[in-house]
Formats: sequence, C-alpha cells, structure tokens
Amino acid sequence: MQRIPQEGEGEKNIMDEQEWNDRVVAPLQDAIDAGVFDEGTAVTLGYLVNLGNNSNEADLEGVAKSIKELCKGKPGSPFGRRGKPPALPSGPLAVLDQISADITEAFGSAFDSNNNFRAVILRHGRSKGVRNHADGTAFAAVLVKSAGTVLKDSYKDGSWDGTEAGLMSLISDEEE
Repeated sequence: MQRIPQEGEGEKNIMDEQEWNDRVVAPLQDAIDAGVFDEGTAVTLGYLVNLGNNSNEADLEGVAKSIKELCKGKPGSPFGRRGKPPALPSGPLAVLDQISADITEAFGSAFDSNNNFRAVILRHGRSKGVRNHADGTAFAAVLVKSAGTVLKDSYKDGSWDGTEAGLMSLISDEEE
C-alpha cells in the first residue's frame, strides 16, 4: 500500500489495483462461490465490487472498508478476524463457525445448568489464576478452540473436505 501525505492529515493509505484484487475481490469471490452469503448480501457485495473496479485507487480503501463491514460477523466471512486472513477458505470456515456456535450453545447451556459442573470440571492444570471456569461460555470456549484446531489440521492434511457432511469422515472407532 502506497502512502501519500495529505495536507493537515498526515499520511493516508492508497490501495492499488493488485491489493484490491488480492485482499478484497479474491477472498470475497471464494466466499460467494461457497454460498456463505444470502442472495441479497451477495448481490449488494457484487455492486460494491463493481463500484471498486470502476473507482480510482484513492477510493478503493473506502469501498474495501464498506465490503468488510458488510461481511463482518457473518459465518464464513473472509473478513473481520483480527485483521488476519482466515486459516480456512470460506466454505470450511462457515462450517467451523456453525460448529463453534453449536458447541457454545449446547455445552455452555449444559455447563450452566448445574453449578456442580463448575466445581468439578476444572481448567487445564497449567492454567494460571482461578481453577474453575467462570461460566458455560468460558468452558465452551475451550471446546471451541479444540474443535477449531482439529478442523484446521484435518482440512490441511486432507482428511476433511471442508463440508458439513464431510465431518463424518473424522469419526474413527479404531484406537490409535
């Protein structure tokens, strides 16, 4: 990204066409192809990409921000994750996001349903501070992190194809 000084503003980012294509258009197209967005959102994003493709370089950063803001928080979105590109493509990322939400809801609710669980299900032995999980959400966050690691590793090594149906291929009845 090239920086140009503006009078009274310091320096301003200017996105060039290559960055626009690499950082915005390509990941967005992958997400749209994977069916991450509903039809209305996909159409709106298409209009914004078209606007960006027909804009000068000085305006690309603003269009990119609009696209990222519209995608932020949607399951499988390639944007809005601590400024880093996701470790998975949009399709598998949408599956991971859905599994994470399911784990948080199911296990968080179960954990919160009985205070005895908080007393006997403790944080990892190497964890510093309080031994007990604060609540079901904190307990579920541990499970979500573990599930995310399994899915990312399985996708990278080819044992999971990135689809929800493909999750069944990860079940093994054999001892290792």
